[in-house]
Amino acid sequence: MPAVTRFAALAAVSLFATSAPAATVDFATNFGLALTEGTRITDFDFGAGLTGRLTVTGGAGEARIFDTRPGSTGTRPAREGGGGDPDLASPFTNVADATDARNFGNALIIQEAAGRASAIPDDNAGKGAITFSFDRPVDLYSFTYLDGEKGARVKVDGARVGRKARGADNLFDVVTFDGPETRGISAFTVMFGGSGAIGAFEAAPATPPAPVPLPASATLLGFALLGLALARRRRG
Repeated sequence: MPAVTRFAALAAVSLFATSAPAATVDFATNFGLALTEGTRITDFDFGAGLTGRLTVTGGAGEARIFDTRPGSTGTRPAREGGGGDPDLASPFTNVADATDARNFGNALIIQEAAGRASAIPDDNAGKGAITFSFDRPVDLYSFTYLDGEKGARVKVDGARVGRKARGADNLFDVVTFDGPETRGISAFTVMFGGSGAIGAFEAAPATPPAPVPLPASATLLGFALLGLALARRRRG
């Protein structure tokens, strides 16, 4: 490859970086296995490079799967969500658009009482928090809140990011994050104001920092090498 071509290719690599596609985590699987109602999550592998662990405060101190599909098992009345909770049954209506109704499958809750979790998942009525800690930095783009009677906030490094998630019974709210404060983070925490569930979140492994463009000295060196190559051709 001619010297000028090699130099141009190196410069192009230095100026561009490839971003990873965002993945939507909907709590359908973990470590490649289907999640069922009442399953407790501690460590996680949601695919797309999103691995880590969960910590929970409030209630029984457990994060459990809640199946919002009405009548999907024989353990609860039809038209009710998991554990017989009609507030967490699909479909949910967008808090910002009454014409937008969506069905959700699994959601993640803070289990209210220990001992009943595997049979009757029940979202904690009081305050609590779920923290997602990742094995590698991630970019967080959104989270979806279900049945948010008293709202929820997301925190990164102890600071609130984005707006407060709103809602009430059978409503959902999607909070998006556009700023740098949710890029390249190692963890985020969802702070529950009361009962409610996380319906999904959207994230991706963090984009590596863009390589620093070649400094002026490297540019001058490239032109010098090109000049030497041309001089050799003329002598030849």
